[in-house]
Amino acid sequence: PLSAVPFMCAGMTVYAPLREHVTGPDMRVGIISVGALGHLAVQFARVMGCQVSVFSTSPWKEPDCRQWGADRFVLSTDAAQMEAQANTCDLLVDCCHEAIDIKAYMNILRAGGKLAFVS
Repeated sequence: PLSAVPFMCAGMTVYAPLREHVTGPDMRVGIISVGALGHLAVQFARVMGCQVSVFSTSPWKEPDCRQWGADRFVLSTDAAQMEAQANTCDLLVDCCHEAIDIKAYMNILRAGGKLAFVS
């Protein structure tokens, strides 16, 4: 039905980098921002067997993220929480429509990690 079109578009947008970069179960994937794209990315990464961390500026989104399958919720405006995530992700999928602090997120990637921009 026509009402499914936005979900198909958003779904393919976030599924493509996951399909390309997730090489097996238990990869550690971080999703930056959980709006229209991010909430689908969390669910896809979980179904692919990944350990999923969500990075958000909105603490009130944590319960939804956990329901969608996030293992971790990190408040990206909290420097201590961000620093605690250093070298923890194999892949970061940036679903944020605004500029992010690229340096902070590069510290979260493990050696050889990838950062995919989808928005």
